[in-house]
Amino acid sequence: MAEQQNQLAETAKDELDGRKNTLSGAGMSAPEPQSKFKKILANVNAFLDSLDEEEPEPPPPPEKPLKESIQEFIERCRDREKRIVMLKEFGEWCWTMFFRGTVFFFLFVLTIWATIWALEFSENHRIKFYPPDEVVDYLTAEHETIEKAAYQMTPLTGKDDNISFSHFDKKLIETVKPVKIYSDEYGIYFMTSKGWYNGEHGIFIAKEEENMPPDINWGLIEGRIYTYAIYD
Repeated sequence: MAEQQNQLAETAKDELDGRKNTLSGAGMSAPEPQSKFKKILANVNAFLDSLDEEEPEPPPPPEKPLKESIQEFIERCRDREKRIVMLKEFGEWCWTMFFRGTVFFFLFVLTIWATIWALEFSENHRIKFYPPDEVVDYLTAEHETIEKAAYQMTPLTGKDDNISFSHFDKKLIETVKPVKIYSDEYGIYFMTSKGWYNGEHGIFIAKEEENMPPDINWGLIEGRIYTYAIYD
């Protein structure tokens, strides 16, 4: 009887050992890669979270009490070497401020001077679109005679880059004071000025009232006589 019980105990022990070996050989080896993957994934998530976090600003240095700062300043003044260093630092600061102030003042004066020069240049060189009143009055009173003379000239000349002043009345030339007279298919131009700043200005006599040349600014004086400006 005792021998039979011992045999049953040994059999149960062998079965238990077999189950443990089975679990360790098959069941326990499978979760090991999964646990490593979870560990790597956790490390990656922690790294990404650290990128989103802003670095905390360092705390400001503690301010010294006013009494302590004054005492430190007095001690620096009493010490010869510290006093020399302090005066040197103060001198460098003064020179820096002086240099910056000089530069700012120079730029301010230069800006004011450039503005005044630009205004004076514009006032002295700007040409009014309409001629003086006496010229407008003359052209208005004599526009029919002037138009007739221009009409007689244009069929003969067509496009002419340099028309002689002698073809027109002396009073017209003296009043308008052209520097050049030329013509094209639209009419005759009495050019009074031309330059890079103002473009070309003068008096234009059109062949037809509603047929004006392109790319010009014009203003009616009387009849078919206009003031014009061409800006390149």
